[in-house]
Amino acid sequence: MLCPWCNQEMEVGAVQSKGWIFFTRQPRSLGLGLRDGDIAIMRKGFFRRRVAAWHCGGCRRVVIDYGTEEQP
Repeated sequence: MLCPWCNQEMEVGAVQSKGWIFFTRQPRSLGLGLRDGDIAIMRKGFFRRRVAAWHCGGCRRVVIDYGTEEQP
């Protein structure tokens, strides 16, 4: 995959975590879970502790594919 910012080849891998990873429009102190409007990238749990991702070493960005169950 080519980086959408600098057009260099990206390295395939995964983002992993023991807990929640989510996108929020209003940053806040971390609580116990998601609030209305939050988008879960990865839910805390025994399964699904990683999501497919691509890393660009040139501009130091990561693209995450949270819409698929497939893992690299």
